[in-house]
Amino acid sequence: MCADEKEIFLAFCSPDRGRFQDRLELTFYDPANTKHFAITRRISAIVGDKEDYEAIKPAAPYVPKHKKVREEVGSIDEGPKPPAIAGIICEVKLGHYDIDKSLERYLNMDDYKERMKCIRSILPREVTCETYARHFHTLLHIEEHKSA
Repeated sequence: MCADEKEIFLAFCSPDRGRFQDRLELTFYDPANTKHFAITRRISAIVGDKEDYEAIKPAAPYVPKHKKVREEVGSIDEGPKPPAIAGIICEVKLGHYDIDKSLERYLNMDDYKERMKCIRSILPREVTCETYARHFHTLLHIEEHKSA
């Protein structure tokens, strides 16, 4: 190990058995360029008995099926054309959906590290049936803000 290298030790504890995968994001600050940058890596862990894993592990590597060769299409008969988009009548006018004030305040922060910390505090820790809508509403607001 060089003098500049650092070691990071991670501990993972789970009451459940199985294979777990996630991403590790390390955010750094480069003082020479006065910019933040992140390094992201996939990490995985297997929780269980070694004997159980040996018993159920694959006997051989996975071999994907070969794709079939498609036949050449001779001629295509054109069907009726769909009605014009302008002919579609909107039954309900969509309302204006304002961005959450705290999220807007976080998105306008100058400090990248603090901004990411605050945004992560808004997002639910797990995406479940109950948190799905809030999670993706927040992501859509972030995407809209970035494109504006």
